[in-house]
Amino acid sequence: MKRILAYIDESGDPRFNEGASSHLEFSAILIESESEEKTIAQLLEIQNKLRIPEFKSQKIKSETHRIRILKEVKNIDFKFINLSIRKSEVFGEWKDFPGVFYKYTQKILHSELHRLYPDRTVTIDKFGNDQYQQSLKEYLEKETQLKMFDSVVNIGSAKNNILIQLADLIAGTNRKLTRGDFSRKEEIYKLLQEKELHILIWPDNFHRFIIESINNEQDRKIAEISISYAERYIAKNIGKAAFESRILVLEYLLFQVKFNNSHKYIYSNELIDWLKQNKINLTEEEFRKEVIGHLRDEGVVIAGSSKGLKIPLSVSELIDYLNYTSSRYLTIIRRFKETYKTLNATSLGKIGVFESSEFEIHKELFKVLEKY
Repeated sequence: MKRILAYIDESGDPRFNEGASSHLEFSAILIESESEEKTIAQLLEIQNKLRIPEFKSQKIKSETHRIRILKEVKNIDFKFINLSIRKSEVFGEWKDFPGVFYKYTQKILHSELHRLYPDRTVTIDKFGNDQYQQSLKEYLEKETQLKMFDSVVNIGSAKNNILIQLADLIAGTNRKLTRGDFSRKEEIYKLLQEKELHILIWPDNFHRFIIESINNEQDRKIAEISISYAERYIAKNIGKAAFESRILVLEYLLFQVKFNNSHKYIYSNELIDWLKQNKINLTEEEFRKEVIGHLRDEGVVIAGSSKGLKIPLSVSELIDYLNYTSSRYLTIIRRFKETYKTLNATSLGKIGVFESSEFEIHKELFKVLEKY
């Protein structure tokens, strides 16, 4: 297979503050290496013909002019892959670290390029200062094992690279389509579709890829059950005010296993802070009882350990949860047993509560403990 050249630019921003973009779009323009000079010459010819200083989306104010440009570039031999980030569906610490979020979203697109084109050179538009660009380059090379080839990731500049400008045009047009900015959206969509290989949407229902990657049959079954029960609970109770805190927590936990880190546990204080961001204030005791306790009572599988809480995806995570839970409650029961022995013996068996029917289950538990 011939070496592929990819030129990447984005439209939107990685921030989550007021005034930030609702979506972050990336476009990767793809051409064969031997076609680079010809493609650049064709773009320059269009640029002169239409008298445009750059192909950058933001500088194209007229919808009619944008359509004319897209009609011209459709005759050039290139394709593109697009990545659309739906920021409203992103949960967690990403919101506080836009630089980290930008790196991670770049990794999603680079991982797809790595899967499709092992032999490639990638040039990305400059984002941030020189130090950040170097850290981004190192991150992408490490995370997607790009060091198999020399100079795989290059840092370019849209001002000086007409192919990055083309990526900007495609990314910006896709984002405006998503926002519903065009009156002739069907025409624009069809023009883009002629050059589109496929579009990645993130977050999406990517948990199927997580499940398919699990080799152990028991682990796969646990993952399927755990995720489906959580999703079923959300679908059943969405929109009910009394269930808002539980749904928010479940969405957060599902987001972690589907899109972030399937092995990561989340501490309770992180989830309580997440609820506070959504104007729900709960103490830790209220959180454990009204949220986690309720979800478990309803059959939602939430594993817990000293590392935190998560939707379990394996037998080992369930075993950790059972060991953690049983050790805590067995310790409590053992301590209560010693309290019972002291009080019962000291009173010569005259404390009435120990003879009540409600206490029978405790006595049975004490008998079980004596066997181990």
